[in-house]
Amino acid sequence: MLNFIRQCARASLASLLANKTRSFLTMLGIIIGVAAVIIIMSLGAGAQDLIISQIKTFGTNKIGILPGKAESTGPPASAFGVVVTTLTYDDAQALRNNPQIPHLTGVVAYNSSSENFSYRNISYTSTVWGVAGDYFEVEGGSIAEGRFFSEAEQQSSAHVVVIGQTVKNELFGDSPAVGANIKIRNHIFQVIGVMRPRGKVLIQDYDDLAIIPNQTMRKLILGIDYLNFIRATVDNEANMNETVSEIKAVLRSR
Repeated sequence: MLNFIRQCARASLASLLANKTRSFLTMLGIIIGVAAVIIIMSLGAGAQDLIISQIKTFGTNKIGILPGKAESTGPPASAFGVVVTTLTYDDAQALRNNPQIPHLTGVVAYNSSSENFSYRNISYTSTVWGVAGDYFEVEGGSIAEGRFFSEAEQQSSAHVVVIGQTVKNELFGDSPAVGANIKIRNHIFQVIGVMRPRGKVLIQDYDDLAIIPNQTMRKLILGIDYLNFIRATVDNEANMNETVSEIKAVLRSR
């Protein structure tokens, strides 16, 4: 048996040496194949860790509310860019501090649009959010300079804006931004605050953003009376399913 094994080994070695090029190419193919599998698995694990980290940063206790009917096989039509006008500011207000939804800790109404900003002879295009409600409770972040707009400014459709660091740098550079006036779609807005740098979370760049009162956004910028979406936070992940059901019940009753 031992002699048989030795003979097989000698025959295999002789075959390899007799066909050096073919043997080399075979080995090279195996090495490349194994290396490719290892690299793909490493990239997959790294991407998974990155996505999980981003979701944790964004918050695992958030609920997104989009207008329109959701089928069991997918999201509502509004998620694909179809305009649905059934979600209103009053809906968002009905969810805030509602005793029927005891685990809800924050609600924010949103409208968004890409707009051109101008300051003196400088122009820059970025995203504008019109928000109302518990913004910092839901989105996080903080003010670096100045302040955020008040509920009174929200209700009066005030022409005030809070900008992210990227917008500030593009329009003002090293000059002070708070107190300056900028144009958004040819309307004058006073900069009352600059957000602290935060970077990207998932697909949202919180530094490349301007925030104005939701009522100002709907009436002055967009000329509509409905919301694009609502975001809400829950006190504990364990209460997510219960809270979703309660939100659905309130909105359906409206």
